[in-house]
Amino acid sequence: VEEISNEVISLLEKILIPGAKNLFESAKTNQNQDEIRREGEAISFFYKMAGDHYRYLAEIFKTTKPEYTKKGQEAYVKAKEMVTKYLPTTHPLRLGLMLNYSVYEHEIKQNKELACKVAKEAFGESALLY
Repeated sequence: VEEISNEVISLLEKILIPGAKNLFESAKTNQNQDEIRREGEAISFFYKMAGDHYRYLAEIFKTTKPEYTKKGQEAYVKAKEMVTKYLPTTHPLRLGLMLNYSVYEHEIKQNKELACKVAKEAFGESALLY
């Protein structure tokens, strides 16, 4: 599991995220709002995926490899920054990210208060539209 997850993370961090960031910056330069949103979504997805894989590794190697916990949080925070800026509150990626980040805070960091806050915030924001 560790080898496969690290391979996925390496692909995300070395190729997919930088590539999406380059396209994002190009879209911003051209002021193309559709491309900005699309590339913002791609970056969010890739950071979420990295966060998920770091979370899996942190669950397995919690006591022996604490760096997975730290890197997981960094990835989830970057993904959260992107989704809150570029995706609507009801977007499935945004809701899925917030749920997974909440699970991360609850299960890995043992921060039940923040986990509940993240989940309630995501639900509350999306429910306001209905």
